[in-house]
Parts: sequence; structure tokens; C-alpha cells
Amino acid sequence: MNSIRELDLIFFNKKHIWSDFITKIEEYDIGPTELKVSHVGIVLSNKILKHIEYDGLMLFEAILSCDNCMDSMKIPDIGGRYLLGVQLRRLDKILEIDNKNCIIGTLINRPELTKDIIEQLNNYYNMYLYRPFQLNPFSCFGAIFSCCRKIDQETQITPNSVFCSELVSIIYKAINVLPNMIEPKQMTPLDLAYLSLSNEGKQYKLNDIVKLSIYDNSKS
Repeated sequence: MNSIRELDLIFFNKKHIWSDFITKIEEYDIGPTELKVSHVGIVLSNKILKHIEYDGLMLFEAILSCDNCMDSMKIPDIGGRYLLGVQLRRLDKILEIDNKNCIIGTLINRPELTKDIIEQLNNYYNMYLYRPFQLNPFSCFGAIFSCCRKIDQETQITPNSVFCSELVSIIYKAINVLPNMIEPKQMTPLDLAYLSLSNEGKQYKLNDIVKLSIYDNSKS
């Protein structure tokens, strides 16, 4: 775990029916990919969240699916709660249970943790933490199927309707890791790993933003 740092992404490849469904329909839109992912969170620490006493890496994530439910019952959030929804959990505890299903997304051009960026990260943390996940079907289908995105444009991002890759995309966009052209509510976990975009003649490859690698627990 020594190579993982703040603002890196942790992707998960769960072996359950719901996760298999997500990866299959993601690939329908993007195409076949080498790595399969169905969930993602962003790494934070008390270098950013200075009010947190725990001095280690933590994962900020929006948990909804049944695949993550059992893990949530095993690993409390940083405040000792067992819950679904947006939460902050100790990364070392997550990797103890999920080390065979983890893919590390190492941020390549890591922004400096300036006062302004730390303030922005804290603002989004406070806005979304402990919010229950309220599924917006238009956002969900708009993220997966591009043909549904016109309908999805009528919906708005609110703290009560955010899914895992949307939460990460909101944060990455706010700190200028992702370009302004990105629409967070249309981003899936697989998009964050593989999506290639072009805008005004400029090409954006998200796999130039994060470098993917299988988590190796022998190096932790």
C-alpha cells in the first residue's frame, strides 16, 4: 500500500451478479477492456481532512449495491458507523478484505495540495458525507447508455443522488484533474479507467490521467 497516495483511485472488480451486469453494459458502450471494474472510490487522508484523527489513507466512496453491502457490514466508516451511502473508510481495512478485487488508479499528474484545493476537497467531503444513496434512474441509464443522456440532461446533481463514479468525477473536475467537458453524472467506473474523449480538436485519454495496476498485497 506504500505506493498509494492521496487522490489516487481504487477500482473494484466484484464477482457478483450486479457487478457482472454493470461491467457487461459498460463494455456494450465502450467496448471490451482488459480490466473489469464496477465500483470506484478516491483516496484521502488527514493531510486533506485535517479534522480526522486517523493518520492513514482512507477511501471516500458512494456505496449502493448489494455487492458492497456485506463489506460495509464488516468495515465501519471512520466514525464507527456501518452503513450504505457516501462514507469514508480506512483503506487498509478495505484492502485486507478486497485485495484480490482491487485495481489501483495512480494519478499521473498529481496536483499540489494547495490551500485552495484542500478547501475544495473539504467542501465536497462535507457536502456528500453520510448522504443516503437515492437512485436516479435517468442518471444511471444516462451514464451507461449514451442514447439516454438527452433525457438525463433534465436532471440535476444533488447531494442525495450520486453514485460512485459520479462522486469521483465531481471531485476530479473540481480540482482540474478532469477537463470541463466531462459531465460527472454520465461517468461510469469503466469510463474513469478507459474513456477516450475529444473536444475542440484536443484528445483526452483518461488512462493518461490515471495509470492502472493490479493491487499487489505482498508489497503492502
